[in-house]
Amino acid sequence: VTNPKWQIRKEALDDLHTLLQQPKLEPGDFSALVRALRQVILKDTNVMIVAVAGRCIEGLAKGLRKSFQSYAVAVTSAMLEKFKEKKQNVVSALRDAVDAVYLTTSLGALLEDVLPFLSNKNPSVKAETLSYLARSFQHCTPAHLNKPTLKQICPPVVARLDDTNPTVRDAAAEALATVLKVVGEKLMSIYMEGLDKTKETKVREASEKVELKAVQTAPQAKAPSAEPKKTPKAPASSSHEVSIGDEGTATGYVDQPKKTAVKKRPKSEKAKRDGESGGGQKGKEESESKPRSIAKPPAARPPSGSAKPSASKGKRGGVAATGFKEASIPSEPGLSTEEIEAKAQELVPATVLSGLANTNWKERLAACEEFKQALLSMSADEINSLVFVHTLAGKKPGWKDSNFQVMKARFDLVAHIAQNSSVFGKRSAAVVVPGLVDKLADIKVKAQCVETLMVISEVMSLNYISLQVSKHSSEQKSPKVQSEALGWLGDAVKAFGLKINMKPHIDYIKTMLAATNATVRTAAVTVLGVMHMYIGSQLRMFLEDEKPALLALIDAEFARVADTKPPSLTRGVSEAEGEGVEEPTAQAVSVADVMPRTDISEKFKPDLIKELGDKNWKVRGEALAKVTEILSAARLITPSLGDLPPALKGRLSDSNKNLVCVA
Repeated sequence: VTNPKWQIRKEALDDLHTLLQQPKLEPGDFSALVRALRQVILKDTNVMIVAVAGRCIEGLAKGLRKSFQSYAVAVTSAMLEKFKEKKQNVVSALRDAVDAVYLTTSLGALLEDVLPFLSNKNPSVKAETLSYLARSFQHCTPAHLNKPTLKQICPPVVARLDDTNPTVRDAAAEALATVLKVVGEKLMSIYMEGLDKTKETKVREASEKVELKAVQTAPQAKAPSAEPKKTPKAPASSSHEVSIGDEGTATGYVDQPKKTAVKKRPKSEKAKRDGESGGGQKGKEESESKPRSIAKPPAARPPSGSAKPSASKGKRGGVAATGFKEASIPSEPGLSTEEIEAKAQELVPATVLSGLANTNWKERLAACEEFKQALLSMSADEINSLVFVHTLAGKKPGWKDSNFQVMKARFDLVAHIAQNSSVFGKRSAAVVVPGLVDKLADIKVKAQCVETLMVISEVMSLNYISLQVSKHSSEQKSPKVQSEALGWLGDAVKAFGLKINMKPHIDYIKTMLAATNATVRTAAVTVLGVMHMYIGSQLRMFLEDEKPALLALIDAEFARVADTKPPSLTRGVSEAEGEGVEEPTAQAVSVADVMPRTDISEKFKPDLIKELGDKNWKVRGEALAKVTEILSAARLITPSLGDLPPALKGRLSDSNKNLVCVA
């Protein structure tokens, strides 16, 4: 397709188009092919070749289906840009292609890249983009076009109603009309009020002609009318709000409730469900009162998933136990600055104390060497880690020493203190970790920093030190420090195994994925690749809210390491554990063992279960949509599902085939 002769390019694309005329294609790495087709659409001057390239993308999207999702954003942007072409055969091919690509992904994944085309200088691009949005909205349900999404879509579309080009104005009216048809009058009233009477009439008339292709959960256009049969919508709104909160709780790790609350909770839920299933007015009153008390339980859910993994006993590479049930980290007794200085005068030779603060770097280096000799003669009980690390950090220049030889000697002393003292705890780590992280960006000292952090992780725990490294590096402005800290985390996981609490680490990595510096983002993707070796493709479910461009990079990294096994453990393995084993190996881990599960049983209230069996198929469809939202928000769930399984079983034999597919 890069041949200078257009006849050869067209012949190659025609052959490709013929090959792609299959109902389903085997998933694989099509990134090179997609890039080539995208370049043809953007750069080729021959309109016939561009049209065939569009047909090829359509064939790929239809054949790969959801496997095409990672390429969707890139090709959609290219095709929308090419709508400036006026030849009808090209426009028609591109329309079919963008529509086929949309079915492989979601509206939310594309919006950020599609909406800027509404401000394009070319009227054809604006009109075709609006028409594309209108066709896409036909596949949406009210759950897809929620308030935040409408706030993102409607203002730029409404602005196009005042465009100087009539085609653009008509396309904008069509897009708004489709949204109105999907979500109804209530949600759209805020955007319709600002329109003059002519435009409002135009949108309403167009709305009556719109034919929706998605299974609509309820006749949304009549939302304002109060019908007794549709009163279950109030719980739906409540459950939707709670499900969003649950998702936030599922991805947060800061405050976890006590385990005692977890043990009591399932029993109370079971009692409530038993009371509700018994029928009668009492059960109904209890179910109606639950939305008031539903705000607190989501915070108690993560430990319900973590309780199960913590009970399992992993061996060397099994991180289920270490991920959520870490041994307590010791902490030295607190000392004031005056007490530390007094003890330093008592324990550290006077020549060392004066030498560490000397302006001559050779004197400082000699003081470090003398300190090392003094430490070698001390027993574990005599090495006061807190006093000694404060001495190294507090005697200026401390961790900001400009001479790399002195800095290496200081960090070597820290490693020796950590390995040989009777207690090296949280207070000592708090003194040394910030200095080590800051110096990771110094190429001359980096190796010693990495080694010292590894040693401290062995003495304390990888999870504790990596969280401290993550916290301090995320507060730094230097991209070099951030990328090197991520690199250390990846190397540490390879050395120790996946012995970390996944939740805060994934949150940290996602923060780094949002960095403006490309090197930091690349380093974050690389760490995800390391985790993928242990968890596998299940890791991706926690990254689905990232931008499509980032997801493409992450998918490429996952594909690169897909067949790579976790390396042999080199740290954190005691002699007893490694006895009789030449190379202790890390085991692959199920994501269920390292991430908590959410208990969603109480969300399936009697009203929702009743709606699933309603005589009206639209009510049943709305109930299935609510269930889908709850399941999507929770991601990982506990086995406790209340009365949902029997209700879903009934829908598998539903007379409406579309509802059978949803169920």
